[in-house]
Amino acid sequence: MQHLGTSAIMDLTLKLITQVEGDEMQNNLFTWLENEAFISNIVALFHPKIDADRHYNASQLLCDTIKKSREIITSLKEQ
Repeated sequence: MQHLGTSAIMDLTLKLITQVEGDEMQNNLFTWLENEAFISNIVALFHPKIDADRHYNASQLLCDTIKKSREIITSLKEQ
């Protein structure tokens, strides 16, 4: 999580979040992200001293994380 501000790491994280299949794998991934304070780390990237490109990447990552989380919660409720 230390290099979350790096574009390539954000892209990799986005792929992990959106393309991991299977309930157990998704659950493990989101548990790990929660333990690593993932959302807090993304929000920290919106500091005014951080460049606009990282703000854009962080906003995309945050939005996609929220979207995927909602999809998982919805599918769990339907089971």
